Amino acid sequence: MNYRNCQFLFLCCLISLTSPLFGQRSRKDFLELYQKSSPPRPKRPEPNLFVPAAMNKNIPMATYFFTLSSRNEANKNLAWRAYYQGQIVPQKEGVFFLTAPKHLDSFNIVVAVIKKPNQTTIASLEVPYGVDYIHYQLEKREDFSNQKKYRWKIIKEEGNQGFVVPHDALIILLEPQYIEKLEVHSWEKRSDIIMLPTIVLAGTQALQEASIKTVLAALDTDLLHSRSESEQTQKDGITLSRIKQV
Repeated sequence: MNYRNCQFLFLCCLISLTSPLFGQRSRKDFLELYQKSSPPRPKRPEPNLFVPAAMNKNIPMATYFFTLSSRNEANKNLAWRAYYQGQIVPQKEGVFFLTAPKHLDSFNIVVAVIKKPNQTTIASLEVPYGVDYIHYQLEKREDFSNQKKYRWKIIKEEGNQGFVVPHDALIILLEPQYIEKLEVHSWEKRSDIIMLPTIVLAGTQALQEASIKTVLAALDTDLLHSRSESEQTQKDGITLSRIKQV
């Protein structure tokens, strides 16, 4: 018997000793009286977007990777930031990589400078009205030139009329005007290393200013995401060496 049941029985006994109308009261009467005297249950909090998503251990996982590439040598070592399901996407030597289910049929990428939301919930994460964004929806297709491989089909949407970010989106903290194009690659169907499109940046000097804006914007949004450098360092090195072999 738990505490709440004991509390209810105690209330019944107290009423039976003090009320001459006890025999006329029904169980429903007691329940109503008990509910009025009990403190309200706390509301269940909304799911927090900025807590790393729990991975189902029974689902096969894969490493997804991509690069931000610039044709201008002066822009090759600029700092960028990306997020995926509550975590800062790690990068090493210019390669970003993340862990996600292997058999995803689609993948979302949102490019925008997203500001810190007022509430850290899935429902509140959005690109505000007036802020430019690009939403790339990637759909997995069989490579028509090689049936042993997959490649992505890209559906592009852009605007500045406000946009609700999909909860499973890869977010790249960058003004979309600096995206020149996406280059699609193929990967082996059996592989657990999956190539996302290379994001080619415009070869302009203004890209350095864009990198500074990204770093400044990340000062707010990094606080809402997590990453343990001490736990990831060795794993990142192993992952990068495998990616280079693809």
